[in-house]
Amino acid sequence: MFRLYAYAGLFGGNIKCCGPYLSAIQTVSPSNSNVNFLHSSKLKQSLFVSSTWFNSGAEFNVPVEIDSGWEYVTYGSNIKLANPNSASRLALTGVFYGTGSHQKAITATKDLASQSGFWVVQPPKNTVVTRGGQVSCGSTIRLLSPKENQYLHSHSSYESPLSGSQEVCGFSAESTDSNDEWLLECVEVSKKKSPQSDSKTPDHRLFWLRDYPIRLKHKETGLYLQVMPNKVFTRPIDGQIEISCAKAPTAQNGVWTANEGYYFNTARS
Repeated sequence: MFRLYAYAGLFGGNIKCCGPYLSAIQTVSPSNSNVNFLHSSKLKQSLFVSSTWFNSGAEFNVPVEIDSGWEYVTYGSNIKLANPNSASRLALTGVFYGTGSHQKAITATKDLASQSGFWVVQPPKNTVVTRGGQVSCGSTIRLLSPKENQYLHSHSSYESPLSGSQEVCGFSAESTDSNDEWLLECVEVSKKKSPQSDSKTPDHRLFWLRDYPIRLKHKETGLYLQVMPNKVFTRPIDGQIEISCAKAPTAQNGVWTANEGYYFNTARS
């Protein structure tokens, strides 16, 4: 494995990439309203790189090495959330629900190159945090789609179209409310099954760590974000999987990990 250190004016600092082969770097362009939020003096790019886009190690069947000090998911990081069981990523489509709230649909997609799967980790409205600061287990967070400038949102008023569970949709950042808030629950993992076996790895029971499983509990309704692998949409979002909220999703359907993305780190010089 080799590493590339590139200095990109777009981000105002260095970007560290690693991968089995490198030929080009493609950056993720946030909407204009979020450009300042994504600028930083230090930015970590955690992915393998192909000629057209940043790829995860899983796509190449190559283990991802997470460098010491970069294990944390941090505020301001622009990440993809994966459901390991369905091998899919949480995504905000450009398609509106035909029923329920008629807001933009949230789905799970197996298209790893989709730009719809990025989410910026933010605190609740009017809460000040340090960009690059660690996210503690039990924190209340919001997840913003930089592509659509909408938050991951749910509400008790509407049912999801395929399963009849609680609907999950995108909601405009300009109208953000408490239904955009999610409680971060870190899932207990035995040392034997730990994704990172290094004894110096931070405690996953205290902080949100990359590759470690979490659950997202909708704060207003108390239901958990889940993917429904047997509930698949047809046109116009053929093959995408329904996302909804449920009181007690299965262990496989209700678990997420932070995978591809850009990771801030204020602790690195």
